[in-house]
Amino acid sequence: MKNEIQKSFDSGSKNYDKYSEIQKLAGKALIDFFFMHLKKENLETYNKKKLNILDLGCGTGEFSKKLLENLRVESIELIDLSSEMIEISKSKIRNISSKFSVCDFDYFKGYEKFDLIVSNMSLHWSLDIEKLCKSIVSELKPGSIFIFSVPNSLSFVNIKNIFLKHNKDFSLNDLPSKNILFDLKKNDSLKLETKCIPLLKKFDKPLEFFFDLKKIGANVSTKIKVRNLFFLKKLKNFNLEADYNISCFIIRKIK
Repeated sequence: MKNEIQKSFDSGSKNYDKYSEIQKLAGKALIDFFFMHLKKENLETYNKKKLNILDLGCGTGEFSKKLLENLRVESIELIDLSSEMIEISKSKIRNISSKFSVCDFDYFKGYEKFDLIVSNMSLHWSLDIEKLCKSIVSELKPGSIFIFSVPNSLSFVNIKNIFLKHNKDFSLNDLPSKNILFDLKKNDSLKLETKCIPLLKKFDKPLEFFFDLKKIGANVSTKIKVRNLFFLKKLKNFNLEADYNISCFIIRKIK
């Protein structure tokens, strides 16, 4: 499956920045949420010291680029499954100590080296996102922070209703629950904050939503069943608002 994901995002890399409006909006929401957390917890000095940062599933490096505009950074490491995405990210992250790796974040090691671990709209491609996140959290050093955003299972209600109305099986990949890491609240060595961000993207017809996913490489299916989308071709005068529900997480190791 990961080979198919890699090929798909390699293919979508050249169009990614042009058509990834939702990912950019989610990234902005995550950054705003992060700095709000720093202010609320009286951690403003965190964005004044030089940080070692890791970006998991960095894509074209757009999220890291925005983050670097607001933080002092000692070094940054960007990893992604797509070599084409990594090449584009190299053109954006300059004048700073940086490392770029073609790597599957499900098998990455060495989280304890970083002050800030980030991921924007990527970790839902993990084979087991809950296991991955808990592994990362277990390796956080005191004072370090892990922030990430993912589309959650409350997304795409409008699209699901179209499939239901036409007695078709919903064909999009399963997404994580918005409460996927809720049990970490019981860990007194961690500070966990979450926020859900609703986002909409309009399309003239439902089939354009799937074409839009294909443009950025996000159309690859993690399900065995082959998608049947032919019925959508008949819905030519049916406007669609694709509803994304984005979960933003901030996890800080306090001791």
